[in-house]
Amino acid sequence: MTLPKSPSDQSPTLHKGWSFTSFGPEDDTVPIIAIHGLPGSVRDFRWLEGALNEIEFEGRFIRLEMPGFGQTTRAAGPSPQEIAHALVDFIDEVAGGRAVLMAHSFGSVYAAEVAARYPTRVTELVFISPVSLSPHRGYRKLPPMPLVRAALASKTTQRLFLPRFTKAMESMGFKNMTDRDSLRVLECLTNWSWERQAENMRLIAQPRTIFHAKDDRLIEPERVEELAELLGVEVQWFETGGHNPQKTQAMEIAAQVPSPRPT
Repeated sequence: MTLPKSPSDQSPTLHKGWSFTSFGPEDDTVPIIAIHGLPGSVRDFRWLEGALNEIEFEGRFIRLEMPGFGQTTRAAGPSPQEIAHALVDFIDEVAGGRAVLMAHSFGSVYAAEVAARYPTRVTELVFISPVSLSPHRGYRKLPPMPLVRAALASKTTQRLFLPRFTKAMESMGFKNMTDRDSLRVLECLTNWSWERQAENMRLIAQPRTIFHAKDDRLIEPERVEELAELLGVEVQWFETGGHNPQKTQAMEIAAQVPSPRPT
């Protein structure tokens, strides 16, 4: 495992309701947009940005806070379709109309939705510890989705359920979560399906890369191998690195980040 000397300390910019950081030149090359999982923030990719700075990466790298998280106030419903539509707006408004999408964990759901349904907006995909085609270890620890939907049905049951869910997520390694984060996570989880995920992955035609650590406690290697077989790619494996190799293996991933290309 190799970390850069320091992570990025950039503070997010607020633009049209979006909270994001931007590293590198704002020229006519295709930027990389880093999409966090559930929950997440711009902090999830700060070590990778530090690594890109250290190797003098010449492209533009954008760390985005997704609707419902961080300081982003841009509204978007919780379904992949609604979030993808918002992401397309961001690509058009900030990234010049096309982007490489780098997605961590559940962020792969939204990157795949954009790539499959709006293929001209995405030139390449980089999946890091991605959600695959069938329930992984972390997902199987969650309450059944019908129970979650019932718990979200009223403010009273929400008040009882959300603190317990927040504690459960913390036990899986998601620190500093708020009940607001938990509510958004649950709304997103109850408005998507494994069937939609598999369909989107089958539709992807762009070049794609997968990075995954074999000691990930949430997503086991077998699930990622299923996805890699469907996509027809070889996984770039790390023996160690946990669920966040974009931090723990930042230098190794930075060395393989797609080079900037003209729009």
